[in-house]
Amino acid sequence: MRRMLTVFFPSGWRLGVPASRARRLVVSMAILLSLVFPAAGRELLLIGPPWPPYLDDTDSQKGFATEIVKTALKASGYDNITVRLQPWRRVVWSARSQAADGLIGVWHTKDREALVAFSQPYFLSPIVALLPAGTDLVPRHFNDLAGLRIAYREGARFGADFDQADTLNKLPVDTTSNVVQMVAWGRVDAGIEDKLVVKAIIEANPTVKSKVRLSAPLLTQPLYFGVVKGKPYSEELLEDFNRGLNIIRLNGEYGQILRAYGLSDAMAPSQVPERQP
Repeated sequence: MRRMLTVFFPSGWRLGVPASRARRLVVSMAILLSLVFPAAGRELLLIGPPWPPYLDDTDSQKGFATEIVKTALKASGYDNITVRLQPWRRVVWSARSQAADGLIGVWHTKDREALVAFSQPYFLSPIVALLPAGTDLVPRHFNDLAGLRIAYREGARFGADFDQADTLNKLPVDTTSNVVQMVAWGRVDAGIEDKLVVKAIIEANPTVKSKVRLSAPLLTQPLYFGVVKGKPYSEELLEDFNRGLNIIRLNGEYGQILRAYGLSDAMAPSQVPERQP
């Protein structure tokens, strides 16, 4: 008498098969699923520097940028994703050594093209000037800061108009917190940083809140997911992320994530902007 086994499918459908055929059926189904959903089961290591509220170890989702990237990848079938937040120098090393698969949130620069392939932009970062509370200056462009001592986070890139400007007195410092402190206590005349990042720091430091103010955005920087180059599935991962990003924008998940963090849908790119040199 042949022993029968019942195979249960996710839909609730059941199939009775002889035990001798059950193993072959399971193996065949696994092969079929791997062809239909090639990303299923693939382990991904995503990295980035601590950069609240974009990337934040104190947040259950590790920041809104992390949540957007993970949700987009899950929409394309990636269900085994590890996120590690590391100092920027470690992030660069991990990309160069191909120890990681992707950088969660990165602005485009020419030198970074050697390390990562850039996705479609998934957010527009507002870049502002941080000013002493008592100043009447209303800058609308970086050139309006000429003649001032301007602190900025070392290694950050704010577009060619700032990065390549020889007329600006730029002072690199190691952290955004130091930029805020230097402006608050009058050691510099201004600072440049992402609005969301600097607002988070100010809100967490009541002693400086009354001493500084933010300008209107001087520009918006597209934020990208960076896929580490040179790995066997790098091109596939990039295509999968872009497809997943389109899926979650259409099904509303993208907007839900932004609103959960108090952000506006207007900060989502409506189309792919031209990259700055």
